[in-house]
Amino acid sequence: MGFGQTMITVAFLVVLTMAVISANKLVVDKEASYYESLATEEGSTLANNLLNEISTKYFDEAVAIQVYKVDTTYLTPPSSKFNWYMGLDVNGPDGTGTDISEYYTFYNPSTYDWTYPYDRNDTIPFYSQRYFDDVDDYNGYFRKTRILTSNDKLLKGGTLMGDTLTVSVYYVQQDDPEIKSPSGTPTYLKKIDVTVRNRRYLKKDLLFSTTKPYTF
Repeated sequence: MGFGQTMITVAFLVVLTMAVISANKLVVDKEASYYESLATEEGSTLANNLLNEISTKYFDEAVAIQVYKVDTTYLTPPSSKFNWYMGLDVNGPDGTGTDISEYYTFYNPSTYDWTYPYDRNDTIPFYSQRYFDDVDDYNGYFRKTRILTSNDKLLKGGTLMGDTLTVSVYYVQQDDPEIKSPSGTPTYLKKIDVTVRNRRYLKKDLLFSTTKPYTF
């Protein structure tokens, strides 16, 4: 084989290698795009389910224990986050300063295990559904989830795992829910943000929001 033929052969092999690499990259990119789309769809479902759950709770603990309209000065302070956690109950979830049942969302009295700030369960029913009674209980709450996806051929066991949902609750201006209340001053409108993170399948976090008004 002459020098010219050798060079042609080398060039052909280079082109062939590049073509194979490009084809493989196309397959990998397509597969990654599919799973990102799947994770986005499922993350949306999880977030909206959580938002719907939170929306069914009382606007505020002060509202839960009163039968008359509550002035904003009696609403939960904006800095409050798990103020009942570990017995450090500033106002008391029921207003008495003694009831701290909300912490059972994170604490298993049978095994003495703590999962704070994550819900003890990663599937329905979540403990927050049972023990939380107002939207502020969810401020700073985390939930790890497990989703059954029998068609997921890459993951063994038919489960897609890794979604983490984080909740933030804060006061917003009643005439414009996109603007936070100055210095977190209590108003009759709260905004609830749920952030979905999946480090394996999502390139960036997903954010879902809703508002909870105080109605009387």
